[in-house]
Amino acid sequence: MVILPLYRQLTLNYPTYYIGQTNSLGYIQPVNSSSDTLTKNNATWNFVPGLANANCVSCESKTNSGYYLRHQGYRVQLNQNDNTDLFKADATFCPKLGLADTTALSFASFNDPTHYLRNRNYELRIEPQAGDIGYKNDASFQIAAPWIQ
Repeated sequence: MVILPLYRQLTLNYPTYYIGQTNSLGYIQPVNSSSDTLTKNNATWNFVPGLANANCVSCESKTNSGYYLRHQGYRVQLNQNDNTDLFKADATFCPKLGLADTTALSFASFNDPTHYLRNRNYELRIEPQAGDIGYKNDASFQIAAPWIQ
């Protein structure tokens, strides 16, 4: 599998918050240049071709090789790839033009394509697409250079 460059994803509505994980649960969390190395690593992802569909992406942890963001019970968490079809589908997200801003990206769940990756109360979840601006902002992300190479 070809690994794409490392990236960090910052939220459109909280521009200093990035997709990260704490205790294997996905969150958006504040990260800046003075954050410690672990925090920066936890907010840096290998974007690889989607485990279930190479036209989409999967987000592999920089700090834990073989661990991916995946949804389970609509909550995003970091789990080790168990190589099942369900895991691969849960860990695959299809980028779309940002729901709130076309300079951003939104990520539809591969196996539940009407649900998008979004933050709600700083937790990463997948939830059904909604038309309100709050949802659109919560489901739109800018891709930036990695914190740590």
